[in-house]
Amino acid sequence: MQISLKTVLLSLLLLPVLVHAAEDDRWYQVELIIFSQNNPAYRNSEQWPIDYTLPKIEDSRELQRASGKPSASLPEPFTLVPAEKLQLTATAKRIAQASDVELISHLGWVQPGLPEDKAVAVHIHEGDGETDSQARLDGTMRLSLSRYLHLQSDLAWREPLNPAVNVPVEDSRDDGATHAMAQADVMPDFEGPAVTDGAAEAPTYREYRLQQSRRMRSNELHYIDHPLFGIIVVVNRYEP
Repeated sequence: MQISLKTVLLSLLLLPVLVHAAEDDRWYQVELIIFSQNNPAYRNSEQWPIDYTLPKIEDSRELQRASGKPSASLPEPFTLVPAEKLQLTATAKRIAQASDVELISHLGWVQPGLPEDKAVAVHIHEGDGETDSQARLDGTMRLSLSRYLHLQSDLAWREPLNPAVNVPVEDSRDDGATHAMAQADVMPDFEGPAVTDGAAEAPTYREYRLQQSRRMRSNELHYIDHPLFGIIVVVNRYEP
């Protein structure tokens, strides 16, 4: 039987995760509900810090659908939980029906309980498949296990701008690339797209950053708060 090079390389990449999982039988199901706050007053509720950095998604892992192949002992790590097995469906429906919020995403995945030095960041974004530069939500979440569970969130929220209130100027980043910035009617804390042919383009969105580390216990409901969006998360023990 012929085995493709891609299959061999994928197996080697997964080997450290699977070996550790075999040594520790603690598996978890992580479930998220992400929603936006639609009340315009929230935009001026805080003094937003100026931060032109973005979440580092290049080292994160994309969640995949399970292959469907049965396993004698372990599930496939970092695979999506089918919608019918999610536990917060009723909560997600209530959010979807509310007038002052918008349901962005409801998803879950299974993973082993990995220690801090082996924990893997998961790519979280709006919509299906890989995100693009105009997606409203983009970033990572990382679950690690020590004495307690720890969930680290690093997410960016993009909000379209009204071009009538923007005055584009140029700004040089540490990496040498020039990016467009602008003064809006609130705070100059957003970021525009990269320049083209050396000329700054007017920004089309404002970007807000959420970075938070949360200590958690399994089976407890947690709320990660931000004036423009929120995350409801629960982590439960998963029995393979």
